[in-house]
Amino acid sequence: MLSHRYGHRYYIGFRGSISVVFSSVWICLTWMILSLPLGAQVSNAPKVLSTTYLLKNCFIVPSPGKLLKNQNILIKDGLIQEVGAEFRTPFDAIVVQADSLYVYAGFIDGYSHTGIARPDKKDNSKKETNDHPYHMMGITPHMSAQNFFRSDDKGVAENRRAGVTMAHVVPRGGMLSGKTDVILLGQKHAESMTVKAGFAQHFQLVPASGTFPSTFIGVLSQFQDVFQNAALAGKHTEMYKENPEGMVRPDYHNALIELFPTTTRDMPYIVPASHTRDIFRILDLQKKLKFKLILANVKQGWQVVDDLKDAGHGVLLSLELPEIKSGNRDSLVRDSSSWVNDEQLFYTKKDSILLMYHRQAHLFEKAGIEFGFSFVDVKADKISDHIRSMIKHGLTPEGALKSLTTYPARLFGLEKLVGSVEKGKLAHLVVFNKPFHEDEAQLKYVFLDGDMYKYDQKEKKQKESYSVKKYLGSWSYSIDIPGDPRKGMMDIYNENNVYHVRMTGDDGSYAAVSKDMVLEGKLMSFSMVINMGQDIRLDYRLNMEKESFKGQVDIENIGTYSISGTKVSTPD
Repeated sequence: MLSHRYGHRYYIGFRGSISVVFSSVWICLTWMILSLPLGAQVSNAPKVLSTTYLLKNCFIVPSPGKLLKNQNILIKDGLIQEVGAEFRTPFDAIVVQADSLYVYAGFIDGYSHTGIARPDKKDNSKKETNDHPYHMMGITPHMSAQNFFRSDDKGVAENRRAGVTMAHVVPRGGMLSGKTDVILLGQKHAESMTVKAGFAQHFQLVPASGTFPSTFIGVLSQFQDVFQNAALAGKHTEMYKENPEGMVRPDYHNALIELFPTTTRDMPYIVPASHTRDIFRILDLQKKLKFKLILANVKQGWQVVDDLKDAGHGVLLSLELPEIKSGNRDSLVRDSSSWVNDEQLFYTKKDSILLMYHRQAHLFEKAGIEFGFSFVDVKADKISDHIRSMIKHGLTPEGALKSLTTYPARLFGLEKLVGSVEKGKLAHLVVFNKPFHEDEAQLKYVFLDGDMYKYDQKEKKQKESYSVKKYLGSWSYSIDIPGDPRKGMMDIYNENNVYHVRMTGDDGSYAAVSKDMVLEGKLMSFSMVINMGQDIRLDYRLNMEKESFKGQVDIENIGTYSISGTKVSTPD
């Protein structure tokens, strides 16, 4: 009995131990299974998408002027892991059959407001009375582009679809609108996509509204004053930090402290200078104050090529090009009596000067001046067309690619991260079905920040909108600007199966032709750029009727105003 009782107890104890052991093993196995990648589980749940991609059998242009055939590229977690003809394919790689496709480094936008919406002009009159005078003048260097950048802005997706993977974004505003940031055009929030914060200060020849400086000369004068005060304030502050004994405590506006690095050349100024006179103004200012300079959105730089070459400043040429009419090409003639060099051209017709905008990049390349491109005025769907036009007018494909990739990467101090297709660099890649500069080239893939974007672009076919025809002709217009109404003529016409709108002021102050007029029902929208001492963009939204129209015009950095008009005549 005793033995039986102890035996029974032993049996129960042994069974309990076995139970504990099996429970422990089961917990371990469960933990191990859950630790495996989701794809390894026996489950009907969808697999987690991999961040590893393999591009197979593609043409690679690692840098301008080079071509590698039948190559593979391995991308993992947003980095280029391998480039070559033979290497092992990871088990989790998403394979992209890229036979006969061309791979380039992602394009870099050198200067734009991409991702920053236009400010609402309706509350322009409601300024707070306690604003500092600097703020009223448009001097806000403490602001930053990434504070306003939104990845869900439609401009981000549109530029990405054009092959742009990174943008040097400048804040909107007045004469000193703030610090610029180099930002990836991905889908995350601005801070996580900023690769170069506070690269430069943005200075532009924009007069203040309702206060000094109200003229371009006033802006230049005020800039000199602020620059010199910033130099003094910064030096005083540094001396006080080293040894405050016997010194007055610094008490300066934060604008002066923010601008101090520009006075020591630790931070450059980036300045849009579209026209020749603006370039000369800025060059003269730089010679006087000795700040580090990048000229942006240069449109008429061909007349100052020698000056820019000697100065050695950073240069970003405008990608916005005027339309060339078919007759202009035949009007080009040479005047042998005043010939200077092979590139000096004389024209017999006024409109023929438009050719120089398309030839400008060629002239800079021939002079040995490196440059990037400014995307601020160009629509995303015109980027490729304008690059190809520059190439047709003399710019080499290698020079164009350099301006889109390696030069801006070096200008922003990011050449070790982007600008070329190399192992270890960020996998910011664009993939075309043909060499990017050919007319039939179409973007197929963009790789950016660990994500893959696939595009199925079809051939563009221009669709004629029959409803536009009933609005063809001349219209009078009136823009209701308080205290300064503007009147003139608006002509809607068809040229080479493309509809345009020409606005001409009664006082002869400007005449401009629309960019990409669109009609949706009765809503006609278009934009144009006029020169009022500097380039100003106007965006029109008109509700069209048979004999009249009403709508709004948004004048950049000025405001939004009502516009109305009536039909005057119809075409014969």
